[in-house]
Amino acid sequence: MEDVISILCSGMGLGVYIPSLLIDCQLRKRGIKTEVFIVESYFREDKLERLKENKKAFHNSFQVAVLGHRMAKGDVRPNLDTDKIDALLQYWQRHHRKHFIVMSGHWPVILESYIEKVGADHLNIDAVRMDSDVAPTWKNFRNDKNYFNEIWLFDNVTKDLPYCISVSNSAPIPFHDREDRFLIHGGGWGMGTYRSKCKELNAKGLALDIVAYEKDEIEQSHAGNWYYLMEPDWSPWLKSNNGRYEFPPMYAVDKESGLKRLYTEDYQPIFDVCRKCKGIISKPGGGTLLDSLASATPVIFIEPIAKHEQTNAALWEYLGLGISYQTWVERGYATDILEEIHHNIVAKRHQVPDYVDGFVSRYGLKGYQ
Repeated sequence: MEDVISILCSGMGLGVYIPSLLIDCQLRKRGIKTEVFIVESYFREDKLERLKENKKAFHNSFQVAVLGHRMAKGDVRPNLDTDKIDALLQYWQRHHRKHFIVMSGHWPVILESYIEKVGADHLNIDAVRMDSDVAPTWKNFRNDKNYFNEIWLFDNVTKDLPYCISVSNSAPIPFHDREDRFLIHGGGWGMGTYRSKCKELNAKGLALDIVAYEKDEIEQSHAGNWYYLMEPDWSPWLKSNNGRYEFPPMYAVDKESGLKRLYTEDYQPIFDVCRKCKGIISKPGGGTLLDSLASATPVIFIEPIAKHEQTNAALWEYLGLGISYQTWVERGYATDILEEIHHNIVAKRHQVPDYVDGFVSRYGLKGYQ
C-alpha cells in the first residue's frame, strides 16, 4: 500500500493554510501522494457561523482582533462535530494512515484520539510551528509522550531559521530591478492597521499595491495605487471543482476593465506582486515571513496582533531581515536600508534547509513516478 501524507491544517488564518497547500503541491511534484484536511470542515455548523462572524469583526477592528487573540483558549473540542470526527478517525484507520504533517495547534488533540486507536509506534507526525512563539491555537499543546516531532520554522530560542517552506522556483529579483512600489496588506484575514497607513505613504510619494478584502475598500483616488481583491465569498474549507483545496482566488483591479483573475497553479497569486516590490508593509505573521524569505523582499512591520507576532518581528529584525514601520519612518522612508535588508535575505536564503526535502529524507519516502 502506498503511503499517503495527511496534511492537517486550518483555514482560520491563511498563514497556516497557504503554507499547508505549498507543502501539498511540493510533495505531489515529488510523486508523493497527499491529502489535506481542514479542521473547520469538522466543526459544528453553529460554530462555523460564529467563526465567519469573528473573521469579519477582526477585519473591521484592530482592537477587536487584538482582544480576540488575547482571549483565545486554544481548545477546539467544543467546536467539533463528534460524528464527523469519529468518521475521520475510522477513515484514517481504514486507510492505514501513518504520516502526518500537523500545521495547526487544533489538530493534536484529534490525533491523540487516533493514537489511542492504533498506537504510536508506526506513526510519523511532524508538528510544524509557523511562528517563533506559541500562537493561540497551540496554547494547549503538550508533547509529553514525544509523539510529535516538533518543527520550528522560526526559532526564537536559537535566533535562527531551522527550516523554510519554499514558495516558487523563481529566483529573487535584484533590488535595483524592482518596481518602486510597496505591497501593503493585513494577512489572510485583513487584520491590523495597514489601511490607516495608506494616505500617509501616498503623501510621501510612495506607490502602493493594496490588498482589499471587500469591494467597498477599493478606491481610485490615488493614481499610483493598484488594488488586488481577495475573493470576498471564498471559503478555505470548501474544495474547488477539482476536489482539492485551492489558493485564495485573487483579482487585479483594472480601472478600465474591472476585475482580472490572477492564475497561479502552485502558490498564492499575490506572491508575484510581492517579488516585484521594494517592501512588504504588514503585520508580522508567519505567512508574511515566508513570503519575505522566498522573495527576498524586506518586511516593514506594522503593529502585531498578538505576542507571537511581536516575537516574529523581533526575530526578523534581529536577523537583519526586516524593519519596524516606526524605524523606517524615522529613516525618512529610505530605500537604501531596504536594499541592505534585501541583500541580507538573499544571503540567508542559501543557509536555510527546505522543510519538504527534510521531511522526505527523514522518513525515507519515495514517489510513485
